[in-house]
Amino acid sequence: MERDVQVFQAARSWGWLSLLVLAIVSVMATLPGIFSGSVIVALLVLPLPVFFLLMLFWYPTIRYELSPDKLVMRFGPWRRQVDVAEIKSVSRRDFTPSPFSFLLLPGFAMFYVFFTDVNYVRMCSTRAINNVTFIEATSDRRYGISPKDPDEFETLLRGYMAAQR
Repeated sequence: MERDVQVFQAARSWGWLSLLVLAIVSVMATLPGIFSGSVIVALLVLPLPVFFLLMLFWYPTIRYELSPDKLVMRFGPWRRQVDVAEIKSVSRRDFTPSPFSFLLLPGFAMFYVFFTDVNYVRMCSTRAINNVTFIEATSDRRYGISPKDPDEFETLLRGYMAAQR
């Protein structure tokens, strides 16, 4: 049952610009393949610009819904949920990026991202590596988010965590 849901918008960043640049570059890179007349080439190269355009379109939808029972992280059609009772700790930290990180851009980090200092983190953030709200949960699950007001978010979450214990 949803009760007392507090919605936190993501912190502002220039992540949309990173996605826009990637969308433009990927469109420009795929144009020769699309206009080559080869359907196979077009089908192989077209998903990348579509992917970045969708990420750009959904960028403003990043938000976090916190209730006494659960935290829901939203991005476009994606929804990730963690029960408050499963959360072990919440803190703010900086990450050390890995060259193998996927979808880690200036001002934008999404999905599973590998960091050399904490391993994999499920990111839904407008902060890529600095000042990320880091949530550790049971079963070795880690989340990275970036609420607009991290102090208010963390205080509320810690209160809900204390009530669950």
